[in-house]
Amino acid sequence: MMPACPEQIGSYFVFAIAGGLPGHAFGDIASRTTIETLKATVKDTAGSAIDVLSTAIWNAGAEIRGLSQTSR
Repeated sequence: MMPACPEQIGSYFVFAIAGGLPGHAFGDIASRTTIETLKATVKDTAGSAIDVLSTAIWNAGAEIRGLSQTSR
């Protein structure tokens, strides 16, 4: 089952679904980490919807990059 992320930024709702690429190692971990990071950032970041989403996406990418460095 793919993790899902229904969260709210002000009066906007954010829905995200993350699925790993078939055949790639640790795709399930990357998907779960992405959703967890998106949820945490949306809850903890103030600003416009575009600023919050931009920050959330950047943070999720940074988390995945960090995980990829530690799993080598």
